[in-house]
Amino acid sequence: MAVPTLALPTLDGRWTDPWNASPLGDLCPEEAGAEANWRLSDAYLRGLTKDALIVQLLCHC
Repeated sequence: MAVPTLALPTLDGRWTDPWNASPLGDLCPEEAGAEANWRLSDAYLRGLTKDALIVQLLCHC
């Protein structure tokens, strides 16, 4: 399983998070925002090509 974080920028410049997971795919009516975000982010990360570089940033503002 991939390990998505709270927010995920996509390769085409979209930004997703538990309050806006729809750019990654269809939401299931029974899913909460965080559950949908986790499922869709995991599927997105797994679908990237093998040569994709994934960088995780930890920011405190």
